[in-house]
Amino acid sequence: LVNLSLSQGVFPLRWKQAVVRPLLKKAGLELIYSNYRPVSNLSFLSKLIEKCALYRLNEHVKDHDLLPTNQSAYRQFHSCESALLRLVIDILDRMEHQEVTAMIAVDLSAAFDTVDHSILIKVLEYQYGVNGTTLKWIVSYLRPRSCRVNISSTTSSERQLECSVPQVA
Repeated sequence: LVNLSLSQGVFPLRWKQAVVRPLLKKAGLELIYSNYRPVSNLSFLSKLIEKCALYRLNEHVKDHDLLPTNQSAYRQFHSCESALLRLVIDILDRMEHQEVTAMIAVDLSAAFDTVDHSILIKVLEYQYGVNGTTLKWIVSYLRPRSCRVNISSTTSSERQLECSVPQVA
């Protein structure tokens, strides 16, 4: 099924229907709405094919050296610690050379919830060289996508998603 999906560029509709459950970020703050993160619960097959597609996409990115060397996010063997270490080293280096250093920190709240599919597809195609069946598969993966929200024992009606990408636990 996985190979068929990837070779034909089609992500089955049934695998794109998520049940979203709020996941508590920090205990003791249950009454604060922003202390919850929506987690999309998808079928096992959906997760399996996502892992296979991610592996192939990561290989493409590595083979074509498409990520900046300083990027730590979403990279194997990189972490918040490696990003912080890089920052400290850069600051110390600039101080040693008596250069002024400025830093801007940005928190992209709800970044996964606001991904515009059209923009993402154009970036993948024109900046990263993703095309053909692979691009067709990504478009199929993103559109159409639907979800139901489940809180306690209550489940909402199904809603179509116009933007966002699933955050799986």
